[in-house]
Amino acid sequence: MRFFRLLPIFILILLSSCSHTGKYMAPVKLDGKYGYINEYGDMIIKPKFEDAWSFIRGAAIVKDSGKYGMIDKEGNYILTPQFDSVIPYSSSTIIVKSNGLFGFNETGTGKQIIAPTYQAVFYYTDHLCVVQKGSALGLVNDLGKIVCPVEMQDFKDMMGPGAKCMKQDTSDQVAMLLSLMQRGGGGKYGLINRKGEVMLPAQYDEIFDDITAGYYYPYLKSPDCPVDTSINLEDTQPPIGPGTYGIVDTTGKVITEPIFEDIPEYSDGFFRIKQHDKYGFADRSGKVVIAATYDFATSFSEGKAIVLSGSKASIINRSGAIMVA
Repeated sequence: MRFFRLLPIFILILLSSCSHTGKYMAPVKLDGKYGYINEYGDMIIKPKFEDAWSFIRGAAIVKDSGKYGMIDKEGNYILTPQFDSVIPYSSSTIIVKSNGLFGFNETGTGKQIIAPTYQAVFYYTDHLCVVQKGSALGLVNDLGKIVCPVEMQDFKDMMGPGAKCMKQDTSDQVAMLLSLMQRGGGGKYGLINRKGEVMLPAQYDEIFDDITAGYYYPYLKSPDCPVDTSINLEDTQPPIGPGTYGIVDTTGKVITEPIFEDIPEYSDGFFRIKQHDKYGFADRSGKVVIAATYDFATSFSEGKAIVLSGSKASIINRSGAIMVA
């Protein structure tokens, strides 16, 4: 149903494109059938269709004998009626349905881009459509190109420069179902960019983000982390236990693989990190520049951070030297 958000834009494109040959043509209904008239009211294409859409790029969708096809401005078929339904997707692409499966064709030429292959299609963003084949999901852009392979099981909302995607082991259908009921606790997460392309492979147990700072933090649970078999439908995140965290920027570039024991916290040019149950600091390249030797540390602010060793608190500068003890 979310495809209806595209309709106002689609209609504007139709109206601005209908004078493709210098002659305005509009669908009209006469005696229960649709035909086309020009700007002077002359009947250019006789009423013979069960349904008719406006022309765009020199072609129009029509319905005949319960099926949809496409005609040119002379009324000749450039795509014979063969589809059960047609959904407007973009100015250059339509979604077609045949025998219960969805595919993609070019607007204007009717040329097939993707044969009807998918059991379902879902609106995702203005330029991306989710397609489903079996238990797998992928992404098709507004040109009809598959940009994310059809192998995922979930896509999160595109809230920033990217979004999480989740890939599940589909070899065990029962385990997959239980995992999905646990909000994907057994799946692997990756990242897609705003074009729908995979920028970080789905190989992590979770991914956290700090979009304001411009970083993602992939998480891998420890091998000995106990498995939570309980099902709580109110949970919005998979259970998190002992594990390690890495750093990835918003282009998907891996700065560090998961090697830190807590989510890195970025501020003032440094990541506060935790290793061997101690706190230290890494720079933007992920290099540890102040060794993890403190029992606790705040993030840097204005070139200073508070650190705690035992019961003794100190203030250190960017080089790690003590300013105030």
